[in-house]
Amino acid sequence: MIQTKLADLSAFCSTRPPDSEVTAFLEDLGFFLDFDMPAKKYGHCAALAAQYHYKDRDGTEVIFLAGRDIPDGLIKKYPQHASRWWIYPGNSQYRYTLAVQELAKKWQLQWI
Repeated sequence: MIQTKLADLSAFCSTRPPDSEVTAFLEDLGFFLDFDMPAKKYGHCAALAAQYHYKDRDGTEVIFLAGRDIPDGLIKKYPQHASRWWIYPGNSQYRYTLAVQELAKKWQLQWI
């Protein structure tokens, strides 16, 4: 049997889907919204994008950052993006792989 290591992945997305659409899509994959943090502005700093943290029953986690998180000065190092995603594996390789594939298909994510 071939063993593959599950990895923490991240992806940049050229669109920023509505959080309600992301939540509904992930609920269909068996995830629930664990917690969220609204966008926040601190003084003269750039605003922090809203964050949405999802989990499934096997411990797989998906984080959706609803906005850019790279300052303009560093944009050459990272792809242009309107949102960012992370996924962390839980106990089920099947559910983790399904989430990676379905999110990539839905929002054209290229996981790295």
